[in-house]
Amino acid sequence: MHRFTHAHDPLLSPPDHVLAEVDAAWERAQDLFADELELHFALVSVESVLRRLQHSSPKPAELDAKVGELVREMQTGLERRCATDRARFENVAARIDSLDPMATLARGFAIVQKEGTGKKPVVNSARKVKPGDRLSVSVADGAFWAEVS
Repeated sequence: MHRFTHAHDPLLSPPDHVLAEVDAAWERAQDLFADELELHFALVSVESVLRRLQHSSPKPAELDAKVGELVREMQTGLERRCATDRARFENVAARIDSLDPMATLARGFAIVQKEGTGKKPVVNSARKVKPGDRLSVSVADGAFWAEVS
């Protein structure tokens, strides 16, 4: 079962191809995070080298300036990469939210299902019901029964 499925009602779960796309995006986000973590450790390593050079170098001022420049470049690159990755992640999150059936219900839509047929098919046409049919209507904050008149 995908991490974004709705265990109680399969109709509220996104389609499998969407879940596969979300899982792939999640994996990419994890890979990007690992890359960012690697850059962070590289930055920490450069700062450690800077401290050692300040104590042992014959020309600490020159080395300090060079390492400081490298640190600034790495920090700028890391900040740029974080901003890009954050924007990608927010884009994927927005796409996931847009596919959430509960978000659709929150906008005022409903899921109408025909009762008494075992599978509870979704009613997507007035021609699929007749007077006396019992319907289950799911909305954002719950569900209720209705009867076709």
